[in-house]
Amino acid sequence: MNKTQRTEALAGRVTPEMEHVANVEFLPVETVRDEIARGRLVIPANRLHLEKGLVPSGIGIACRTKINANLGNSPIQSDMGCELAKVHCAISCGADTVMDLSTGTNINEIRQQIIDSIHVPIGTVPMYQIAEELESIEDMRPADFLRIIEEQARQGVDYMTVHCALLRDFLPLAANRTLGIVSRGGSLVAQWMVAHKEENPFYTHFDELCEILAAYDVTWSLGDGLRPGCIADASDKAQFAELKVMGELTLKAWEHGCQVMIEGPGHIPLDQIEMNVKNQIEWCHEAPFYVLGPLVTDIGAGYDHITSAIGGTLAAFYGVSMLCYVTPKEHLGLPNIHDVRAGVIAHKIAAHAADVARKRPHAQDRDDEMSRARADFQWKRQFELALDPETAQKMHEESIQKSCEHHEYCSMCGPKFCSIRNSRKAMEGLQENEDQTTGGYSGENMTVLKYPHPVLKMTCRPLRKVDAELRKTIGEMFALMYETKGVGLAANQVGLPYRFFIMNPTGDSDKPEGERVFINPEIRLGNGKPILDEEGCLSFPTIYAKALRAPKVVVQAYNLKGEPIAEEYKGFAARIIQHEFDHLNGVAFVDRLDEDAFDNVVDDLDHLTQSFEKARQNGDIPSDAEIQKEIDALLKLRAVL
Repeated sequence: MNKTQRTEALAGRVTPEMEHVANVEFLPVETVRDEIARGRLVIPANRLHLEKGLVPSGIGIACRTKINANLGNSPIQSDMGCELAKVHCAISCGADTVMDLSTGTNINEIRQQIIDSIHVPIGTVPMYQIAEELESIEDMRPADFLRIIEEQARQGVDYMTVHCALLRDFLPLAANRTLGIVSRGGSLVAQWMVAHKEENPFYTHFDELCEILAAYDVTWSLGDGLRPGCIADASDKAQFAELKVMGELTLKAWEHGCQVMIEGPGHIPLDQIEMNVKNQIEWCHEAPFYVLGPLVTDIGAGYDHITSAIGGTLAAFYGVSMLCYVTPKEHLGLPNIHDVRAGVIAHKIAAHAADVARKRPHAQDRDDEMSRARADFQWKRQFELALDPETAQKMHEESIQKSCEHHEYCSMCGPKFCSIRNSRKAMEGLQENEDQTTGGYSGENMTVLKYPHPVLKMTCRPLRKVDAELRKTIGEMFALMYETKGVGLAANQVGLPYRFFIMNPTGDSDKPEGERVFINPEIRLGNGKPILDEEGCLSFPTIYAKALRAPKVVVQAYNLKGEPIAEEYKGFAARIIQHEFDHLNGVAFVDRLDEDAFDNVVDDLDHLTQSFEKARQNGDIPSDAEIQKEIDALLKLRAVL
């Protein structure tokens, strides 16, 4: 059997492509491997395209939702240069894959140029080229489609849509539809079957097709030739009969070592989307679902990128793995480059909205950064974070043409009515009042809180602002860290409920070049075998034990100037970062110990607990209610609530 991503996963092996997908998806590589073995995740990566620089992409329920852009030459009103420009536009706007649906002349040349010039997976519908090369589709023979499919695989195509599950018996089921068979490939297969009075040749020669695809590790995209083309035809017997056969073919393809995803319907009313997704998951054994739209109404002509994105958001939320974009020109004409941009951005929004709702790893990070940038009127950063920076900046600049300043108020409301500006003034006034009544935060008598102080168990909140007072506090934290012989210190270790920590791996105040401040940090663990090494903690004096940590981490955060940073650390520094990041989530290093190691420190923990209770009885430590009141006041001062 040919080696494919699936056969390697089934053998328990991890490929470089799996490692890459794990890194970009913030997933353990073992999860990626196991999901591929289970059939719930595919990495469309023709081994010949990999040699040309393909960047692998994972499509599956465990990954972020992907989007595909359909492009390709038309014999009526397009040319090679135009289509290549649209391909690069789609990718620059965020398309994760591209399907070349070229018809007309020079199909091979166009496809080769696309494959050689892009680094995202590329898909095709081989039937289009077969039909283009023959005088009539009725002339098609098995040798024709086997040849074309192998030619495309040899060019480097990563996944192919073939309508293998549209059986002859299903044609009468579509006879009474409002729009009949709207799939181009499906209609051609139907035409061939009626003319020859024979079964679908792609179905009868499926094993031979699997051998070709497995030889190059081309992923199956089992096509839905009977997808509904209007909501009146949605969820009918024809559509679901074909879907069940797709499930049968999925099992057969897996036996050949092929990766499989399933194409889904185009037009589906909003209330039927969940049912459609659940049927596919059940009948097709959880293979990744790839849907066109779905469009939720038929009267959005000129705006069908919106009708599609509405349905796509809901579909992705319920479990669809990839959305095929629709442009404003759907049903009306061939999209131009502006339509391509609009279609990609609309579906990136849909995919991202679903990822946020499904709480995929780090999906909301960009939204949170945007909120902070808006709160601080950081216009440049807002443009950078937008899914379409060019359009966002252009719209903003158009709205402030008559204004000499626009950084400290919303351009729509103006300085007097800007809610963010007015809210900031109100909060500053509130802070002044609270400072007078509670004293705000003062670094005086700063100490390291000891276990089991309740603040150590809290999850810290992101910082809303960094001001002179906070910078002064951070300076005092460094002084305290050096005084207590530490190398790192998290905010809640000194009673602050904010998401930031400091470190200096040297532990030497005479070497300030090692000092780092990480505000609102997020970390991603690197690959490699975890390292078991001894740790201690200023909040657990006298306790030392061996804990497992990743050998390297990437940390994304802000520095004291409010600038975004992304840095990789290895070894001891990586261990410090993981330790302090845990603190911000209320996790202590003793929580990371295995059972035997934890048993060895139980007596020390009991001793710290007794000391804490004694100090509280003596009035040296406030009650939980008093501590919470102080924390609430601090959160109002600077935290994102």
